Order: sequence, then structure tokens, then C-alpha cells
Amino acid sequence: MKYTTSVLKEKIFSWIAEPQGKVRLICLLFSVLLGFAAILMIIASVASGSVCGLIASLVAAPLLVLLPFYFYHFFRTMLQGVADKKARRRERARQAEEYDNLPFRRTFRGMAFYLTGFILAVTMLMGALSKSYDIFFELALIAPMMYLMYRGYRWIFVFAALWWTFEKGLQLYVAPNGTSVASIFVWWAVVTYVYFQAAKVETARAKLPGVPRKPWLKDFGLSLGAFVLLSALLYGLIY
Repeated sequence: MKYTTSVLKEKIFSWIAEPQGKVRLICLLFSVLLGFAAILMIIASVASGSVCGLIASLVAAPLLVLLPFYFYHFFRTMLQGVADKKARRRERARQAEEYDNLPFRRTFRGMAFYLTGFILAVTMLMGALSKSYDIFFELALIAPMMYLMYRGYRWIFVFAALWWTFEKGLQLYVAPNGTSVASIFVWWAVVTYVYFQAAKVETARAKLPGVPRKPWLKDFGLSLGAFVLLSALLYGLIY
């Protein structure tokens, strides 16, 4: 437990230390503002007596504080390869060859994992604030999906892209105005891009000689079991 805590602290501090100069000050400013917003959400949840809202706020609070630092690295890495096909290809090849040596957050697989976690946190928070608790069933799908992303199965990133397209398509269907449509399209494009880049890295890695096979049957069984268990627990808590 102590080792896990020290590793987590090291990763968090490495995120915070990465931006330098004015960019660091801007990240710190947004981190403070989002931390203040997180405190207000916790207070509002306590005042309203919403247990689900309190849990969602407590989960979202540290994510909101770290969010500016993560997105600094995320967009810096993304923008380097979006407009340059050769740069993307080189980066995917590098990630495939140095798969076990690169920091997780510096890979497309890590980006996909953290982005999906952010989507989950925001979804749960919005559901708690609007008291639409049915939306919490997203947890039963997204949590096993994140586990399989962490394990690095290429098909899960394709599945995630299809799931995200369905989510954004449904949101687009009920979008009230043009501004919402624009933001929906941007988020769809950003997240889908990361999912497909992660899938391509896994495809490139699978072609390398001597790459060990993943225990897909065990991992899929664990994910399916988690999906069933979480669905049952959420059904009992909500209804």
C-alpha cells in the first residue's frame, strides 16, 4: 500500500512539474479555480443530502485539480501529429517498440484510458447534479472498458470509438443549438482520434516479433464479471 501511494505521488508530481514558465502559472491558476469549483460541488452535495452527488464530487475533485496539467501534455502530444501523417506513423512505431518502457501517460493507450476516465467522471457528476441517476449505469460499461484499455487490447479501442460515436450521435440528436453541435463534434473528433491511434499502436505492436500473447480470455472474463456485478449493485442502489 505504501509503495502504491509513493508511486502515485511520483506520477502526480511529474505531471505538475512538466509545464514550465508562463504555461506552468496558467495551469496552476486553472487548477486552483477548478479545485475551488470542486469544493463548491462537495458543499452543494452535502447541503442537498445527495449521497450519489457527494461520491461523484469526491471522485471528480482530484481529477479536476489535475486536469489542466493533463490537458497540457495531452494537446501538446496530439498537436504534434495531427497535421503530419509521417510524424504520426513514427510516433506509433516508437510507442509499439518501446511499449513497456514509456510512461503510461505518454502513450495513446494512456491518453485513451485517462480520457475515458474523465468522460466517466463528468458523466457521473452531471448525473448526480441533475439527479438523473440512471446515467450511473454508464459506470458498469466504462469501468471494464477502461480495464481492457489498460491491458492494451486493440479491439477495445475500436469498440470505444463506436460507443463514443453512438453517445455523441445521440447527444447531437437532442442538441438545442448550433454551439452545442460544434462542441459535440469537436469532442467526438478528439476522443475518436485518440482511440484509433491507440488501436493502431496495438496493431503495430502485434506485428513485432516475439511479442507475448495477452491472456484475453481471463481479462474478458474479469471484465464481463465486473460489468454484471456493477450493473447489479447500481440497480440495487438506484432502484
